[in-house]
Amino acid sequence: MNGEDFNEIGEAFERERDVKKVKLGNCEIRLMRQRDLVDFAKKWIEENRR
Repeated sequence: MNGEDFNEIGEAFERERDVKKVKLGNCEIRLMRQRDLVDFAKKWIEENRR
């Protein structure tokens, strides 16, 4: 696992799950349940990095 995995996990999560995008100042932030993201990342790592 390396730092690039986090981008791939985030992109996959956004494709498969409901992620709310909100404007905050000049930034776009993403809101999601952290437990869902952690569970998704764990499964993604098990399937893609073993």
